[in-house]
Amino acid sequence: PLIFHYILSFGNIGVDLFFLLSGVGIYYSLYNNKKNTYRWYAYRFKKLMIPYLIITILFVAIKLYLGLFSSTEIGFIIRYVLTIQFWLSHQGAWFVAAIIPMYLLAPILYKHIRKNSFIAILFILICYIVDIIPLQYFDNKIIVDILNNIQFASIRVNCFILGMWIAKKIEQKQRD
Repeated sequence: PLIFHYILSFGNIGVDLFFLLSGVGIYYSLYNNKKNTYRWYAYRFKKLMIPYLIITILFVAIKLYLGLFSSTEIGFIIRYVLTIQFWLSHQGAWFVAAIIPMYLLAPILYKHIRKNSFIAILFILICYIVDIIPLQYFDNKIIVDILNNIQFASIRVNCFILGMWIAKKIEQKQRD
């Protein structure tokens, strides 16, 4: 029913709020760990990817055993587990697929946002430009699917960057 669809649509607000708070948390994590980016990446990998991989591999194994998985092709399963399948056909853990590039780029974003707040605005504008690319002009379905999934994730990137910018503003007030 329409009322359930309406109520469930509020879940998107929770995801956006999580990405905003994640941006704040990542900013402070990088601020406290600015001397060793390698250690920061290792910690993020341990906290995000290890639990994700354990849960996803178990999930895939159970679905394969029960015959519920949409494909038994080994390439598909590997792409699914590694979140690549999200970018290709919107299948799998989109949340993890979206946060991996954000975590990979976070030290660069952090460095630039600390130097100049305008950079945060520039990154957000780039994401909005990506979001308004008209997909009807592309003939290749694979390219359209990939761009559609990039647009789906880039909306959340704005929340993440905004969270990093907010953290910078909070940090500045604490210093002043």
